[in-house]
Amino acid sequence: MVGRVVGRLTVLERAGSQQLYGDVSAALFLCRCRCGVEVVLPGERLRRRKGAKSCGCLRAEIGKAKLAAWRAVRAAQALQRPSGPYVTAGYIRRSV
Repeated sequence: MVGRVVGRLTVLERAGSQQLYGDVSAALFLCRCRCGVEVVLPGERLRRRKGAKSCGCLRAEIGKAKLAAWRAVRAAQALQRPSGPYVTAGYIRRSV
């Protein structure tokens, strides 16, 4: 497992084991993320298909990208709304 790359994580070394229950234990591995942060993760999370992919920086980047996209959509929608002295609270008032 040492040297293996999983997502943004590179496995550096084995970091011991963790007692789960009874006689069952899980191997722990020290990993370095592409952003430079080192984390200790169980081997099962590294082997699973939907397991760990980063130290958490990936989730933050995806969240920022989604927020930026949402803000761009809202800005585009704001440009399409009618504006002027007779537009208030979403209703268009017409002078008679």
